[in-house]
Amino acid sequence: MNFYKHHLGDYDGDTNHLTWDEDMAYSRLLRAYYRREKPIPLDPGETFRLVRATTAAQKKAVSTVLEEFFVEAPDGWHNKRADAEIAAYRHQCSVNQQVGKLGGRPKKTESVNSENRIGTESKPNHNPNQIPEPDKNKTTPPNGGTVWDLGKTLLHEQGLSLSSAGALIGSWLKDWPEAEVADAIRAAAGKADVRSYVAAVLKSKPKKGVTRHEHGAPGRLAI
Repeated sequence: MNFYKHHLGDYDGDTNHLTWDEDMAYSRLLRAYYRREKPIPLDPGETFRLVRATTAAQKKAVSTVLEEFFVEAPDGWHNKRADAEIAAYRHQCSVNQQVGKLGGRPKKTESVNSENRIGTESKPNHNPNQIPEPDKNKTTPPNGGTVWDLGKTLLHEQGLSLSSAGALIGSWLKDWPEAEVADAIRAAAGKADVRSYVAAVLKSKPKKGVTRHEHGAPGRLAI
């Protein structure tokens, strides 16, 4: 990891009793933890080299911090907060890879609007005679297709069972064109509420058998 969240209030509240050397030791241990994405070595010599602790006072500070803020395990010294942040980072990387395999996020046709709860407002197509390009990322029915699998994965990670997630995606596919459902699912990756986001996006789109004129100009999305 080249970046991690450093919550100043949490950190100061937990470390305001530390000495100067101990605070530096903790800071360097955390940086090494996130950079390497693995626990601190059990071997004291290796750990001292890792955080550049050379004097007796610095080495004592490292040992004190490890005992207070880390938990010893067979594979090294673990920090609960760091483990959670690394797990979240790896999960997001996995989601990004899945989206990338699908050709990336769809082209945005939405603009930011402060009155819109999800921060987007659909723009109408000002070129009604434009012929759309073939859909290269079209989803496929159940039991096949990465878009379908991505949708189930995103919904399952937010509390839905796989069967419920599959049924929900099936209902979307029943009412809306596959391309619209695929775009909405890809755009929902990383959203706080995938189900509501996809539903709001699809609500702004005409259902199967309904022309855009009959559907009306897309309105604002609200979740």
